[in-house]
Amino acid sequence: MDAALAPVAELATTPLEEHAELYETVHARLSAALEAEPGAVPAALRPDAPGRAPEQDAEP
Repeated sequence: MDAALAPVAELATTPLEEHAELYETVHARLSAALEAEPGAVPAALRPDAPGRAPEQDAEP
């Protein structure tokens, strides 16, 4: 996700007229991450990840 959001850091130095394109890039990257195959999800974020505490999935 950090890579998908990285272009947001460029907003301050990007001309205003290029902001829409930058946001479209971020949107496309985030959409691709959400549509990725389950195996593409980083291991540490999967519920069955080694060392992941059961309480991390518990409801508040």
